Amino acid sequence: MTAKVGDNKLRKLAACVGIIQSVTWIVMSMICIILYYSPVISNNYSSYMELIQLTIYGYFLYTSEEVFPNQTFTGTVFNVFMWFYVLLDVLWLIVSIYLLFKNTPRALKAWSHCTLLVSLWDFITFVILGADYNKCLDYAETTFNQVVFQEVCANAILPVFIIAAKGFTLWIFNIALGVILERKSRQLSQKSKPEESHDQLSPSPYADTYKMDHSKRGIAVIFNHVDFSHPECSRREGSDKDRDDLVEMFHDLNFNVSVHNDLTAHDIASELIKVSRMDHTDSDCLAIVVMSHGNNGKLYARDREYPTRTIWEYFTANNCPTLAGKPKLLFVQACRGSCLHSAATLHYQTGGVEEDSSSVDAYYSIPVMADILVMYSTVEGYYSYRDPGKGAYFIKSLVKEMKQYHKTKDLLTILTFVNREVAVDFTSYEPGSPEQCGHKQICSIVSMLTRLVYFNKRI
Repeated sequence: MTAKVGDNKLRKLAACVGIIQSVTWIVMSMICIILYYSPVISNNYSSYMELIQLTIYGYFLYTSEEVFPNQTFTGTVFNVFMWFYVLLDVLWLIVSIYLLFKNTPRALKAWSHCTLLVSLWDFITFVILGADYNKCLDYAETTFNQVVFQEVCANAILPVFIIAAKGFTLWIFNIALGVILERKSRQLSQKSKPEESHDQLSPSPYADTYKMDHSKRGIAVIFNHVDFSHPECSRREGSDKDRDDLVEMFHDLNFNVSVHNDLTAHDIASELIKVSRMDHTDSDCLAIVVMSHGNNGKLYARDREYPTRTIWEYFTANNCPTLAGKPKLLFVQACRGSCLHSAATLHYQTGGVEEDSSSVDAYYSIPVMADILVMYSTVEGYYSYRDPGKGAYFIKSLVKEMKQYHKTKDLLTILTFVNREVAVDFTSYEPGSPEQCGHKQICSIVSMLTRLVYFNKRI
């Protein structure tokens, strides 16, 4: 089981807290035990600190009889409590060291239970000391030696009472860590049993469809580029409309959408790495859209170009294990060259249905590249069109067809419809550039998917 980075940090923090606190309280408890068996010290004192030491010694570490009625913590009882502290804290130390090096459900559970037990023992000691302090004050008011007993209350019981509390903040911190790690141990225990973990089950090797009923659809990352710092790239008017349409579409498909505008190449890589390191165990798939300028094999960030393969290389099965066997859907709206598609006129009969019998390219790749689909807005070497007011025709068609068919058709069928709409309905028109008018565009689908993708399946 691979733990998240945040969980590992929390585990190590808890282990260090346990080691530091357990060693501290072992030392303090052993000092009390040693003093209990030591000779009686002098009753003389020359400073207030010596008075505190004397009264604590006399009350807890030497006196074995009651100093006032109904006293709970006699020296003997307090000594027994200190021995319990030593045993508990030694156990806590051992468990904390074990947790520091082992990230297992057993280690997490053992630490949480031991921490909660130590906190409970602290609380019991705290309550008893509080009760004894009140009894001591009450008795001081009834005795003729009131001042002496008030000194015993203030200088003996109260300091130990405060020490036993260890600060309510520390108590709350220990208990919170214990509860959190107890929950983490239960989660890891559940995930370590495949038959009980619905989201971690993979489809059978020859299943026709991907498993699209996880608790989450997945994350959709949109990189939208409008403005560029290098002069060869013009402003991409209309791209913001494409971005907004895509956000709406992905929300309709139940994706968690993340939008990034005009990032640098470094920031794009950083974002892709961050997404690849997320835990996608509970997700159906991943979607990434890049809208920018491009050329053969490269895309443009705000500051410079970068290889197109950067988009998917972080999400192969070896780089992103929690997405292994799940569809990675990548859409690229960018030019791939400067060639223009000429138009060809086809004759058809109104009302007839023409079936497309063209063959489909077969792709073979190494296993880590499986389950990736890349759809380009145009084929390699050719121009991709975008209307400054209405946006890119590829994005417009993708949004339209996905909204219309995602509940009834599989993804490749929908993308084929996108291809059809772009090929049939789009013809370039540039009023200021006659040479750019009358041309066509066709998308390109590169699929390493091994199953059909249906977005209609939800839990």
